[in-house]
Order: sequence, then structure tokens, then C-alpha cells
Amino acid sequence: MVAGDLKVDADRLALATAADGTETLFVEGLKLLSRAETPLISCSLPALVVGTLGATPVLTIEASAPMTLTLALPAQPAKVLVDGVEQTATYTDGVLTIELRPGRHEVRVEA
Repeated sequence: MVAGDLKVDADRLALATAADGTETLFVEGLKLLSRAETPLISCSLPALVVGTLGATPVLTIEASAPMTLTLALPAQPAKVLVDGVEQTATYTDGVLTIELRPGRHEVRVEA
């Protein structure tokens, strides 16, 4: 699926861009979201993803099984919170990797 300069491997996508450039998205069955061939978000299994993108993304992720979530970020974040609790994540070469348990989680990245 293609929406503007976004390529999406998912069942459904809704995207809105605010005047300040903040992008809000709803993606059902997301495996990969990329812009200009650069992966922005990937999930190791199809997941429901709702939230905002940018330097400090806030996403709600619903996973049916344990999964790995990766986010492209311009810099290493100061904190990664999952359900309000700081979580260990790895950041390598502009990619943040987070392991999630099954269920619905709020993932917040703080600069």
C-alpha cells in the first residue's frame, strides 16, 4: 500500500498531518511503514499501531504475541516508557528496538 511518500505493509492505514508537521497514524496489521525506502516503524508480527510520529513518538501498540518493535529516530532517546514504566531498549545506527509482551501498550519515547 502506498500513501504519498509512505509505503506500508499493513491491512489499513489512516494518516493525518498537522500544520506543525506532526503525523498521526492508525495502522491495522502493521508490519512495516517506510518513507522514501527508509523504514520508520516495523513490527515482527502484524500489530495495531495508533499514535504520533516524530522525534518523540507516542504510540499505542496492540500485539497478539510477544513482538519486537523498531522505530527510526534521529538521536538516541533519553527514555523509553512502556505503559508508563521505563524500559530497556537498544539504539543502534538510528534504530530503536523495543521488546513487547502480548497485549495493548503505550510506548512513549522521550528526547
